[in-house]
Parts: sequence; C-alpha cells; structure tokens
Amino acid sequence: MFVFSKKSREAQLFLLVSVARAVSSFPFTIIMTYRRSLQKSLSDNTQIFECFFDRKLNSIEMERRNKRIEIRLARHHIPLSELSAVSLALYPPEQQPSTECVLVLHKYKLPAPNITLRIDFTSPSAPHASNIRLHGFIFGTVCPIQFGGRGIFQISMFKPEHSVALIRYIYTREVSPIVVSLLGVTRLIEEKDLKQPRIPTADWNPIVLLMMQTKTERELDEVGVGIEEFCWAVGSLSMRWEDIWDALNLAWRLLLCAHPDGRRRTMKNWPRR
Repeated sequence: MFVFSKKSREAQLFLLVSVARAVSSFPFTIIMTYRRSLQKSLSDNTQIFECFFDRKLNSIEMERRNKRIEIRLARHHIPLSELSAVSLALYPPEQQPSTECVLVLHKYKLPAPNITLRIDFTSPSAPHASNIRLHGFIFGTVCPIQFGGRGIFQISMFKPEHSVALIRYIYTREVSPIVVSLLGVTRLIEEKDLKQPRIPTADWNPIVLLMMQTKTERELDEVGVGIEEFCWAVGSLSMRWEDIWDALNLAWRLLLCAHPDGRRRTMKNWPRR
C-alpha cells in the first residue's frame, strides 16, 4: 500500500478538480466557439458579393430613383408617405381586396396590374411555370432599374413557395417569409430579427439545429440551389434594397452552418442537380 504525503494528496486533489472543471466546461466552450463563429459569418457577405453585382445604390442613384417614384405616384395622386399603406392594401395582387383595404384604396385612382412576372420553376417536383400580374408602380419601387411601364419579366426560381415569398416582399417589404421559404423552417423567424443591426446578434442556433435534425444532406444541397437561384432572380430584377440581400446572406450562412460539408462549400462549387 502506498502512503501519500499531505502535499502529494493536495496535488492529486488539485489535478482532479482541474480535470473535472475542464470536462464540465467543454460543451460550453464548444457552444461559445460555435456561436462566435456563426456571428462572425453572418456579417460576411463575401460570397454573395462575389457572385452578384454591386447591390448598393449610391447617393446619386438613390436621388434619381426617389424622383422617378414620386413622378410615378403623382400620376395616381399618391403621396410617397402613403405608398406603404397602398402597397399593403393591394396585396395579394390577384385577389379582391378586403373591406379594410378598400377604405384605403378608394381615395386613389389606381391602375390594374400591368406587369407580368413569368417564373419558370426548376425543381423536378414543381410545376413548369407561373405567370403573376403585378402593379407596375409598386414593382418599380423595389426594382429601380426595371422602372418601365408595361412589360413581361422572366425569372427562374427553384420552388413555387420561393416565388410567393418574392411577391410578398415586393408588396409588403417583409423579408422573413423569404428566409423561411428558402430554409424550409416555420414559426422560428420573426421580422424583427431580420432588421440590422440585430441579425448578427440574434440566436439562430435553433434554426441550424432544426435543419441538421430534419434535413438530409441531399435536401440541404437543394436548399443551396434554391438560395442561389433566388439570388439570380433578385439580381436580374435589379433589386438593390439591402434588406433583401441581408436576408439572402443570412439564409446562405445558416445553411453553411447546418450542412455537414458547409465549411468547404461556396456558391461557386455548390453541387448542381
């Protein structure tokens, strides 16, 4: 039998306590490292920026855009301050407005939808295409370069629910339906979480964990394809509002965190179907 001195027993006790503390803090350390990594990645839009054109409007372009919007709205006697209320009242564009919306709309002479958005769906399980009629004066406020009158605009998207979220954004400027539809998650994302500067500090861990637990790697691959096609569609329509690009960057970053191979993936090397 070995007999340890008092100093030796104290050293053993110190070692055991140190090991116990290290083991108990290990999950916490991993979680904190993961959170810091996620928060850092959410502020990095390099991949989105490299794949698509410069999305921000400079001050001169913004001034021209606002002037064109005011001229267009003046034709319908709509002050710029009322644009949001009118736009919400006209959503969805192909349905009869509610009684409350009629009260907003009766003050103005509004044209019928005069823009056709033709959407081709690329998912094998989706219908081939869909034609949606939009109000040109509203379409022009979110697509400042495509500010023509009548016309047909053609884009490609992966799934019909992505197009529903896009149309909703055009009329309501809500970005949460975009992230929800792209990631395939529900009731976990609120509009307030998608407002800068809250995005990097919000707790997105439940979204990542849900995707990891409910989606196969192939399904996550399809999520990436959907995000990329959504970006191309938004870019082709010349949507330069930062909120929609922030939402797309968020969806992409959360996907990379959930995908088992996300650390080595970029939009440029994402697997195609």
